[in-house]
Amino acid sequence: MYRFLQRNNKKLLAVFAAFLMIVFILPTTFDQMGGGQNPVLAKLGDGEELHAAELQAAEQDWQLLGNLRAGGGGGAFGGAYPLVYRLGPAAAGEIQNNPRLFILLQREAKRLGITVSADRVNDLITNELQGQTPNDRQSRERLYRAVEGLLLVEGGFHRAASVIKVSEPALKHALAQQTQNITVSLVEFPASNYAPATGPATAPAASAEQVKSQFDKYASLSPQVDPKNNPFGFGYRYPNRVKFQYLSIPRDAVKKAVEASKSDYEWEVEAQKYYLQNQSQFPTTKPAEPEEAPFSLTATRPATTQAAASAPTTRPFAEVRDDAKNRIVTPEVERRVNDIQNRVAAIIAADYLAYRNAVGSTSQPTTAAAPASSLGVPYNSYDYLQRLAQKIQAEQKVLPTVASFDDKLRGTDELKAIEHIGGTFGEDGDFPDYATSLAEPFVPSERQDDAAVLSLFEPSRPMRDNANNVYLFRLTAADPAHAPASPAEVADAINKDLAAAAAYERAKAEATKLLDAGKQSGLKAATASLSPIPPATQRSMLTVGPFPAEVRGALPGLDLKDDALAAFVRGAFELLSVAPPTRDGAKPLALIELPKQGKVYVAELADVTPRAQMAMFGDPKSEVEGRLRQELLQLFQMEWFNFENAKKRLGYASTEPERPREPATPASPRPPRPLL
Repeated sequence: MYRFLQRNNKKLLAVFAAFLMIVFILPTTFDQMGGGQNPVLAKLGDGEELHAAELQAAEQDWQLLGNLRAGGGGGAFGGAYPLVYRLGPAAAGEIQNNPRLFILLQREAKRLGITVSADRVNDLITNELQGQTPNDRQSRERLYRAVEGLLLVEGGFHRAASVIKVSEPALKHALAQQTQNITVSLVEFPASNYAPATGPATAPAASAEQVKSQFDKYASLSPQVDPKNNPFGFGYRYPNRVKFQYLSIPRDAVKKAVEASKSDYEWEVEAQKYYLQNQSQFPTTKPAEPEEAPFSLTATRPATTQAAASAPTTRPFAEVRDDAKNRIVTPEVERRVNDIQNRVAAIIAADYLAYRNAVGSTSQPTTAAAPASSLGVPYNSYDYLQRLAQKIQAEQKVLPTVASFDDKLRGTDELKAIEHIGGTFGEDGDFPDYATSLAEPFVPSERQDDAAVLSLFEPSRPMRDNANNVYLFRLTAADPAHAPASPAEVADAINKDLAAAAAYERAKAEATKLLDAGKQSGLKAATASLSPIPPATQRSMLTVGPFPAEVRGALPGLDLKDDALAAFVRGAFELLSVAPPTRDGAKPLALIELPKQGKVYVAELADVTPRAQMAMFGDPKSEVEGRLRQELLQLFQMEWFNFENAKKRLGYASTEPERPREPATPASPRPPRPLL
């Protein structure tokens, strides 16, 4: 016995450790399951109960499904794809975030009468999960159950989605939009013509009540157009804003330093060497001229030699001198830029670490006294960047450019407008988005450890502009998005918006008068009889088109771009659904409103023509109908697989007691990330 114990000592210890683990785990598991019972954790609207064991089993099934790949060498997603993507990536993500949704959708499928045959489950496992089937019986049964649940959910969705139909009016409208070009006649009413400063009407200053009402309604909104609820795009919420400083390494200055490192004669010699060693890089663009043979009394005409076939094909050095020199200088410039960049990064990284260790977390501006840096001035001062530039000039014979934008907080749009750095880009995106999305005060706590997150005064990773100049910036302040505290903060913007809205309403009123007159006599006749309006000019009618529903670029005659152009085109194609006036030969008329741009158009449908490319495909009705149904299915899928919607459909109510939350522990300062 002693020898047995001695010989199997390690194995027995392992078995004993496993036994102890089971002993410790079992009480915890039974405690969670209600002391060995199977408590009810939720109820559905019809009284059906959801027990802890089945909720746990469904969650485990989903985890199992999430690790499986289907499709082999094919499949709708190209090659092997996650098995759960049978429901769609978005649906799979929603269930992953809310595991109980998996069992709710199974219950809902059963209520819809969905059943899954054993043959169908086995076919999927055999054909789609090749090489992923477990050997032991218990694991196979679990796999079978998980796949059956997935097919139930899939079947429930398809059963519910089967009622989706494309209506005939919607199909006709889509066909008209996608297979036809339209031409419209327009009369434009700019709101600027109806502002008090340019017209006889005078608008009283906005009252305190109007200002307060405008502020209360839009203070918490970002300025973004919502055609239904906020057509003017009013909004006074401050975006994420920053203050910053930067240092840049100007490539032209580096090039001058490189060229100054040698005399003109030395560069000439280097260029000739390069030319002779790389003649294939300087081919001629002219055909070789044939050579004439010497004059002969016996020849009836001048002869040509065959030397033309082997004539030189390299351009002479005199023509390519500058090109050859540039091919030597350019790599040297890039090397020097990288050397300077690395030197700057090394100095600023070391000083930032010392600064951070001295003042602690730098996610908010600090008033703590910073010790002198390696350059003799506080790291968090603008003097530091100026001293750093001077040090680099002394070492590298190149003076970096430094700039400070500490005068005010700036959002994304303002950062884009800054010359030079506003158009830079790097590993973490373009500068405006990088600064206003990845500053530490803007980032959720769970992402604070991301390598790209910037603390205040932490140097960014290198950025470059289109000319290949290098930039490193650091944020000196970061103000998260918030609503202004009072109307006084944004009083100028509010008064401007109220005045613009009032001018627009006056323009719309005049346009409506023309619309009503046009319905009686046609737009052309009504426009001719229109009385002069401010600024005392007769209105003229403009014809635009033909154009399709998917306009790219611009429409001649209209000063509209991007979202404004898209809104105009949508409004123009809505004329296809407008009934024309009852008089003979009348054409559909309507207003096209662009409140954000301060423009109203009275539009008349002048002509409709088939799109030439559509004639090649015959009747596109089935294709358009299929595309419309697919769009409806995608919208329905988002709603069907939404956890909150599923709970409402099933009358889900949790019966679990709320667990006390553990007090949150303060997060430790994020370690500085490497610069390069």
